[in-house]
This record gives sequence, C-alpha cells and structure tokens, in this order.
Amino acid sequence: MTRSYARTPLMVAACACALALLDLACFKPVALRLHLDEPDIIAPGKSRDIGVCLIDKEGGEKCTKGLLGGTLDWDDLRVQVTHAEFSKGRLRVASDLPVDVESIELQVRLKGKAQLELVRTRPVSRELGLEIYPLTEFRKSPGTRIPLGTVIRYESGAEWRAESENDRPPCLAALDLKLKGLRLDGGNLVVDEDAFSNPSHEVQVVAASRRNPSLSHAFAFRLDYIDQYKLAVNGSRGSGSGADGEHGKDLLVDADAYDDPALHARLLKIRVRDQQSGQEWHYLVNANAGQLTVISDGGDGADGAWGRDGQDGSSGSSGREHSRKDKDGKEVKVQGPGQDGGNGGPGGDGGDGGRGGDGGSVLIRYTKAFAPYMNRLDVRNTGGVGGRGGKGGSGGRGGSGGSGHPDGRSGPDGAGGLDGREGRAGRIGSISRESVDAIAW
Repeated sequence: MTRSYARTPLMVAACACALALLDLACFKPVALRLHLDEPDIIAPGKSRDIGVCLIDKEGGEKCTKGLLGGTLDWDDLRVQVTHAEFSKGRLRVASDLPVDVESIELQVRLKGKAQLELVRTRPVSRELGLEIYPLTEFRKSPGTRIPLGTVIRYESGAEWRAESENDRPPCLAALDLKLKGLRLDGGNLVVDEDAFSNPSHEVQVVAASRRNPSLSHAFAFRLDYIDQYKLAVNGSRGSGSGADGEHGKDLLVDADAYDDPALHARLLKIRVRDQQSGQEWHYLVNANAGQLTVISDGGDGADGAWGRDGQDGSSGSSGREHSRKDKDGKEVKVQGPGQDGGNGGPGGDGGDGGRGGDGGSVLIRYTKAFAPYMNRLDVRNTGGVGGRGGKGGSGGRGGSGGSGHPDGRSGPDGAGGLDGREGRAGRIGSISRESVDAIAW
C-alpha cells in the first residue's frame, strides 16, 4: 500500500531553499570578506575594483557581481569610504587627497543586517618613482595634441602605468604640473595655438608628486613649425528652407619671412585678420617644409522646401432610396444614381534652393623677404553650392463615386506640384596681392 504525505509549510520552505541554495531569502551569512584587484595600489586619482563575499557558517559563499563574477547585487550592501568615491564595485581615490592622509577606510554592511559589518583600513601607497612621456609621435607645431602617459612606482614594487583614455586624466590631476607653451586638456597636452605667444619656441611640462615633492620628471622639446596648417573661415550654410548661403569672410593676410636665431631656420610669419570682426590668427611656418592653407568659401545654399501633397477628393454620396410601383402595382424601394467623387487637389510646388554664398575677398600684403615663398601660402575662396530644389507635392487622389444606380464617377487625381529650381552657385572670391616694404606687427 502506498502512503501519501501532505507537505507542510516548513517542508515547502526547506525545498525552496534547497533549490535556490544561495538566495538571500535562504542564505544565512555570518561574516563578510573583502577582495581587491591587483596590483594593490591606493593612490590619489587611482581607480580599482573591489568585491565582497557573504559567508555562512558552513563556509558557503555568495559574492558580488563584477570583480568576483558573483550574483550578489551591490544594492544589497551599504558601502562607505573615506577620501574616495564608490559606485557598483569600483573605488576611486580622490585626486586631491590631502598630503597628511595616510590611509583610507572602507566600511561594508549588509542591508537589514546591522550586526554584519566589515571595516578595513588601507594605507596610501608610498611613491618612489615618477616618469611622464608622450604616447605617440607628434608634430612640433602650435595646436598639436600630445597624449601624455605617466608611470608611478611604489615602495611595494607595484607600479601605476596610466596610459589609457580613462587613466590619464585622473593621474595627471593628482600631480603638480608646471606648463610652458602648452595647456592640459584631459590626458593630453595641447601646444598653444597662437604661434606669436612663444618667442623662445620652447615647450616644457614638469610633473611633481604632491605627496613626495622630491619626485619629479620633465618632458620638453623645441618647436620646429613643420606642419600643414589649415585655417577655414567659411560662410555659414543658409539657415532656413531656400535661404542663401553666407558670404565668405573678407580677409587681410600679412606675410613676412626672417631667419630665426634660436632655431637656425627661416620662418614665415603670417597674420590673418577678419576684416569685419577684427579677429586674428597667427602662424609661424617653416619655410623649407611647412604650408598654410587659408579657406574662405561661401556657405552653401539651403535646400528648398518640399511642396505639400494635394488633398484627396471627397467621396461621392450614395444614391437616395425612394419607393415606386412595379409592373404588378406593388411598391418597391429603388436607389437613385450615386454622386460623383470630388477632384483630388493639386500638389504644391517645391521651393527653390538657396543661392550659394560668394567666396570671401582676400588681400595678401607681403614683403620682399616673403616673395620667394608665396607657394607656401595657399588661398581658396570658392563660392558655395546652390541648394537643391524642393520636390513638388503629390496630387491628391480623386474621391470615389457614390454607390447607386448607376454608381457615381470617381473624381480625377490632382496634378503633382512642380519641383523647385536648384539654387545658383556662389561666385569665386577675389584674391589680390600687394608688395609692401614692412609690416607693423
């Protein structure tokens, strides 16, 4: 004889825990354990991943997502750190960590379990070496961007090599930097764009540790102005449907040449000025291997607006019903003729494209010293392209004839609108040259 047993609520709960062994509803942690990724570096600006495991009395574990690849959500924990930021398993020490702070503290609690707490103190790593260096080859000219790598070596033997896009900015922000002839943009050095601002042509960055000022390293070079410079001050595209493009900027270009004693090279000194706004751009160009291209094209015309589609014709009404007697004298209902459908409306014409703006007028004033190097200055000032004409709207569909005896006729479709005309291209701007004895800089 087979016996059957009713499952009690306790038995059901036990089965559920057996099937979901490490679920927090059944898992009963008694301790917490902290894991940190390698290398073990706690340093200003440094980010690192951490993990936490819950441990029950049988030694079973439930670990956090991320570093440890577990299933425990970080939202189930409360994590507090001093002198650092924490989010979803990632710890980042503050770049401006005060020099007198020698350690950071981590406090981890399981939400709803106040008695389960883990507190760890981690010493700030002691720095023993520092080096900065360019990560790629670069041009030695104004405006050049140089990705700057950093390596910091610590007493433990570990090192932080900050070369990635994410690592470079916080590492550099944690150092004291002295810059000459350039600026810092994230993890990149940018050489000053104004060539006239650095008469010595020397560029230098000195990095020093805030926690150990005796550690410093310098990276320096001298500009050679060998580059293919380009300055584009074009007119703007038409701002609305069918609008004309803007006229290119009218420019004054002053050009001279001289032998630079510091570089032992012949340099072309060029100033470009917007005649209307007065804005200036300054260039030094190596006469043997450099080039400056100045562009003042007219803006393109805007495309014409598309024509609206014609409205559909209305449907004809059904014929009216009325009574009449048939040949046997009986009254019967018959339907009259249906009304004709309405005509489809014509599509709207597309708008004409805007006219391209004319190229700007450019005056080049040059000295005799510059004359042999005129081919090092390229000026382009073409007209903008005309906008495309808008597409004509489609004609509306004719309305259906109403039902009846006979049915009404369907209305004819409306005529399509005409496409707009393409805008005319702008004219090429003028280029004139004037030889002068000297230029006032």
